[in-house]
Amino acid sequence: MSPATRTFFASRWVDPPQGVEELDPARLAPGFRAAGVPCGLKDGGATDVGVLACDAPEVRSALALTRNAAAAAPVRVCRDDCDQAAIRAVAVNSGNANAATGEQGYRDALAMRDAAAEALGVEPRTVAVAETGTIGVPLDIEAVTTGVLEAAEALSAEGADD
Repeated sequence: MSPATRTFFASRWVDPPQGVEELDPARLAPGFRAAGVPCGLKDGGATDVGVLACDAPEVRSALALTRNAAAAAPVRVCRDDCDQAAIRAVAVNSGNANAATGEQGYRDALAMRDAAAEALGVEPRTVAVAETGTIGVPLDIEAVTTGVLEAAEALSAEGADD
């Protein structure tokens, strides 16, 4: 087997199981589309909001979430308001963790999820949210939801504009 068809795992190269075709790691798996855009959470126009969507008619999924009582708003939304077995999409931001932001943070995480769901035409409970960055600072939800809508419009199989 050529090195191109091997995977580096746990400090060594391993061969994929028979019948498994490894895809180009620069491309998304078939049936997935993604895009990222800047919305202003990070300085300098850096990409800070993204959307990943699965176009399959039926999906099966699982989420691994912390049990910590002080979980951030996006974790709480995924835990309490998402169908963890049927996630079709995820809306993400990098720049604001939306952690230690109280009930407003929870409402903002729901708004981020709902914006993605509406833009994708899917049920809100099938969209997960993930956020990372500054802790204890309220999310600029208007900028983030605008970014989510822009990212949803730009979705492609390459993860960027074709």
